[in-house]
Amino acid sequence: SILVFMAIFTTLTVPVFLTWTTNWLKSRGELVHQESRKGFLILGANPLGIYLAKHLDKEDFVTLVDSNREMVELAKKEGLTAVTGNILKEETMEQANAIEKGTFIAL
Repeated sequence: SILVFMAIFTTLTVPVFLTWTTNWLKSRGELVHQESRKGFLILGANPLGIYLAKHLDKEDFVTLVDSNREMVELAKKEGLTAVTGNILKEETMEQANAIEKGTFIAL
């Protein structure tokens, strides 16, 4: 019964604490504003990632990142911006211009 209680308790407290911390950060002026960041960074140039990137590319700039060179080449043939590399490495993040993206999607 304690496991059920903990599951319910943690589920119910997340929205409360998330609202509280967001308001606290706003009052201190430390909340990061996403308005200046635009675009999508999608990790995974797999068929689902390419499909999603095609639809999101109509709204905003999309960059795909994958370590599989064949999938990156396929994405480039589809007219998408794609980068080959490991997303955990700083060089790949810089090449994908990740700091300016507003949304990160991992597939």
